[in-house]
Amino acid sequence: MLRGPSTAADLIEPVPATGCSPRAERRDRGDAIVLDRVSRSYGAVAAVKDVSLSVGASEFVTLLGPTGSGKTTVLLMIAGFAMPDRGRILVGGEDATGLPAHYRNIGFVFQSYALFPHMTVRDNVAFPLRVRRRKAGEVRERVRDILGRLQLEGLEHRLPSELSGGQQQRVALARALVFEPSVLLMDEPLAALDRQLRQRMQLEIKTLQRALSIPVVYVTHDQEEALVMSDRIAVMNHGCIEQVDPVQRLYDSPATEFVAGFMGEANLLRGRIGERRDGHRMVAMNGGWSLAASGAEHITPGADVLLVVRPERVDVTAAGPRNLPGVGPNQATGRVEEVIHAGDVLKYLVRVESGERVVAKVLNRGSGPSQGDAVRMWWSADDTRAIDRSAAPKAAIALDRQTEETR
Repeated sequence: MLRGPSTAADLIEPVPATGCSPRAERRDRGDAIVLDRVSRSYGAVAAVKDVSLSVGASEFVTLLGPTGSGKTTVLLMIAGFAMPDRGRILVGGEDATGLPAHYRNIGFVFQSYALFPHMTVRDNVAFPLRVRRRKAGEVRERVRDILGRLQLEGLEHRLPSELSGGQQQRVALARALVFEPSVLLMDEPLAALDRQLRQRMQLEIKTLQRALSIPVVYVTHDQEEALVMSDRIAVMNHGCIEQVDPVQRLYDSPATEFVAGFMGEANLLRGRIGERRDGHRMVAMNGGWSLAASGAEHITPGADVLLVVRPERVDVTAAGPRNLPGVGPNQATGRVEEVIHAGDVLKYLVRVESGERVVAKVLNRGSGPSQGDAVRMWWSADDTRAIDRSAAPKAAIALDRQTEETR
């Protein structure tokens, strides 16, 4: 049982957004975890700054960010392996801020798996139950059940050194789940696996999480992994959460320059907000052309903006003598600098007449423009997201993270 006077009911109303949190989240009495303005420093280095986040009772939330962004420190504070300098942490509705890790009933899967090398699979998985002094019959039953769920039958008597990487990962997951924790925390558990096995384990973990209805907080720097597994993603940078949203909204509507550059491939184009036309705001681009954008209704005319266009939303065809009818104002002509074959898709790197480089990603149908060809590109205004550069947090890594193709 957790100890402390505070409950989730104290945090039902949102607090004013301060510091670097993107906004104050509205809490719910059913939240499994609530972080309320949590900060942590190591000497003079502020690892986590004023972070607020809630995780629902059966939600899969991923902390995504580059190395050094603070995501593992957040995970360690939830687990009780590190204590916050400021703020509060609620687990299951009760204040766990200063509570030692062994009182929190939280499962943790480490990046290194942290299996006991001298113990068999069965003994590794049984260890948390024996520490809790569960009866022998219950230990046998729970170990047998979780080994079956994770397809580890027949491996009970093997040592970790006799297992593959994927099997070791499953044993670590079984050990973290066998005592029925209230929350599961996972710190880049798939980082050491090859790509094919990693993709398979992503789906297995997500399927198991849904079957058990257990809340998960997952740490990774892999954007694809986060997109595949998560219900919501919290993007971290320099100790702050820059945006937390459901997967599709985060991908389609990045709130900051950093999120736009970090979440997948994107064409990032600079311009200035202009007039309203046909339900969208026009943006005067630095190269002398204009584009229509969405998400710009509340941006002040004349403000500097960054336009975000995903490459898979851009169509490309051989150049004609005039603009294509019926496709709107977002068109450009240019010349193909490079064609990248990526199996089922082709990526066209096109230098448009204004000087910018725009990337299009299309299905590989066995034919299309070649390097050096003149082409016309077009995309929807609804697929052109405007970010106010004067209001949104700026991070140098945003443009550094652009692929070489989009520069």
